[in-house]
Amino acid sequence: AVTAASDDRPFFESFLSVPLRIEGTTVGMLYLLSGENGAYSDDDRIVLDILANQTSESVRRLKAMLSREQRKIGQLLSDMQDGVVMFDEQGHIILANRRAHRLLLPDDSTSPLTLKRLNEVVDFSPGLILEETGKQNSTWQRTHTIKERQIQLTAYPIILERKGYTGTVLVARDTTEEHLHEEKKREFLSVVSHELRTPLSSINAALDLVLEKVAGDINERQEKYLDMARTACRRINRLIDDLLDIERYARGRMELTLQ
Repeated sequence: AVTAASDDRPFFESFLSVPLRIEGTTVGMLYLLSGENGAYSDDDRIVLDILANQTSESVRRLKAMLSREQRKIGQLLSDMQDGVVMFDEQGHIILANRRAHRLLLPDDSTSPLTLKRLNEVVDFSPGLILEETGKQNSTWQRTHTIKERQIQLTAYPIILERKGYTGTVLVARDTTEEHLHEEKKREFLSVVSHELRTPLSSINAALDLVLEKVAGDINERQEKYLDMARTACRRINRLIDDLLDIERYARGRMELTLQ
C-alpha cells in the first residue's frame, strides 16, 4: 500500500520507469510505483520493457494510420471542384483548400484566405448562420458575383452530440455555367412560346370564323374536321400557357397554391 507523508503527499519506496520511444524519439514514460520496498524484480523490469516496446509500436502504428488518413483527406479536399473553408467555434479559419482560394480570391494568388478578406469579398462570418436563422442545425445559402462568376455559398454548422456547436463549414461552388444554361433554357421557352402563340391565335381565330360560317356554308364532314383542328389548336395554346407559367415560377414571379 502507499503510505502518506506528513504533508499528505504520497511517497513510494519502489518504482520502475521505461521510456516510450517512437523512431528514436522519446514521447513518454511508463512507470510502475509501489509503497513497498523492493517490490519489483529484474523480471518485472523485463516485462515492463516488453510492454513499453509494444505500447510504442502501437502508438507508432496509430500515428502512421492517422497521418495516412490526414493525407487522404487533404488530397481529397485539394482535388475537390468545390471550395471548402472550415472555421472553429471562435470563427477562426482552420482549413481552406486551393479551390476556395481561387473562387473567393481570384485576383490574389499569394495572400492567405483570412476571415477579414472573406468578409470583404462575400460579407460572410460564421456567426451569420445563427444570427439570421436562429437555429444551430440550419443552413445558410447565398449567391455572389465575383469577377463575373456566379459563386454559390452554402454554410453548415458543425454540431456534435455532446459538445454542441464546434464550428462551421463553408462550401463555395461556381454555378456560372448552370446559371447560363438555365437562362438560355428560360429564354428558349419564352421565345418559342411567344413565337408559337401568335400564329396559333391567328389560326384559332380563322377556324372560329369558318366554323361560324362567316366565310360561307360548310358541310357536316368539313365542320367535323375543322372542329378537330380548333380543338388541337386550343390544346397547344394551353400547353404554351403551362410552359410560360413554369418559366414564371422558375423566375420567382408566380407562387403555387396546392389544393
